[in-house]
Amino acid sequence: MAHMSREQTSFLVKVKTAGDRYIDLAQALTACNQKQMHQVNSKGRPYCYSVTVRGLTVGASTGVPVLTLPNTWIVKNSVTKTSAGWKKQMKDAGFKQKDLSPYARRLRLGFDDGAVHASGSAIQYLEPQIQPSNSDDGALTPVFTQYATDAGVDVTYAIASEVTTLVIPSDTEGSAPMELPAVMLSNATGATSSHFRAVGQYLRSRNVMREDQQPDDSVLDPTNFMVRLFSGAQPETDEIISEAQEFQDVRPYTMELDSSANFGPEFQTATSRNVDTLSATTHDSVTVEAPLGLLCLGDVDGTGNTTTASDVFEITVHAIYEM
Repeated sequence: MAHMSREQTSFLVKVKTAGDRYIDLAQALTACNQKQMHQVNSKGRPYCYSVTVRGLTVGASTGVPVLTLPNTWIVKNSVTKTSAGWKKQMKDAGFKQKDLSPYARRLRLGFDDGAVHASGSAIQYLEPQIQPSNSDDGALTPVFTQYATDAGVDVTYAIASEVTTLVIPSDTEGSAPMELPAVMLSNATGATSSHFRAVGQYLRSRNVMREDQQPDDSVLDPTNFMVRLFSGAQPETDEIISEAQEFQDVRPYTMELDSSANFGPEFQTATSRNVDTLSATTHDSVTVEAPLGLLCLGDVDGTGNTTTASDVFEITVHAIYEM
């Protein structure tokens, strides 16, 4: 577990426009500490952030849900496999890690489709704020200050929060590849050709049926069923084959697959994320484990219980550890 004793670990976020809801803890801590923090380690394995969200001003009478990715092997494996594919692609193209910008050497993903523009920059985001010591009216100031590069390009917090864009070869000869920003989940059940949904694509890439394994032969003991089960004296082959074919011939979980290769079955997985509600009248807090350091305040599709303008939350990161 990585302790956070030498970094600034707390900051505030204030909602400018109702419905803004995404927090990227890695990017927020990067801005606060002027030192890059990561979603994954150098091997592409995801970090998990232990974080407390405290509601200081909450306009919604029913509170605001705090959503995270589920801290499960599906999330871990989908990130690790996506990172491995990205690195292999660059290696095959002749790129080495040292050839990349020092800030672009590790995979970065968004929470879901709604968090990332097709260009890869952040949208509907909440950026870290501070309350200056000389402020006598409680006014907050963004930690990140917009600046211009030597080429004259203005860098905003949204641009600085850019996610990795993956180049996906076409399955049709002669067609151009797709360039898709990487996100973890979908925020709708429809197909998409504009985002790489890592969880859904990982689930589709797995071999979901496994081969049967035959037990070793053993000595027949007519008084014991278990010994007879392993015996070389087998019953009729037809019965064995029939029972084997009928057993678990359906997938024991739902993937909601259809004919579209870009459909997002991960939308169903999203229901297993940790959801807690903050009170609108008291400074309630909730502590969650957030894979990749990604949070969503409010319902996943931006409707229902969501943030309102001028909502203020205090964010405190306690630890960062590898999943």
